[in-house]
Amino acid sequence: MEKIKKVNSNYGSGIFGLFYVGGGICHGFFDQKGIPFSPAYIEQLLKWGPSVLGGAIGGLEGLLGGGLIGLIASTDDSQNTIWKALRSGALGAAVGTVGGAALGAGVAGLENLIGYGIGRFLGYMIK
Repeated sequence: MEKIKKVNSNYGSGIFGLFYVGGGICHGFFDQKGIPFSPAYIEQLLKWGPSVLGGAIGGLEGLLGGGLIGLIASTDDSQNTIWKALRSGALGAAVGTVGGAALGAGVAGLENLIGYGIGRFLGYMIK
């Protein structure tokens, strides 16, 4: 079962990583060559889209993972009531959502920035 989880996790990260870097490469290449985007909103989509998507995915993972960890952590206490468990799960979900969104957006933005640099370099090298 662990092997299946690891394969699924790596596959998903790889696909989105290619999207983030690929968007950056396209944006950097077009900027270097002076090619305008048509329609104009595509440039904004390539600039901000990966960070927004990465933040949303990271926030969702943090929501589910943090909530589950909060619920599991609260079951260690034998004096625990259902309300304490729910509060602990909600706190874990809130912290996980914020942390996951920040980390996801940061990683996606960094991958996009690396792709942008590669695209600018390719645009410079290809005459």
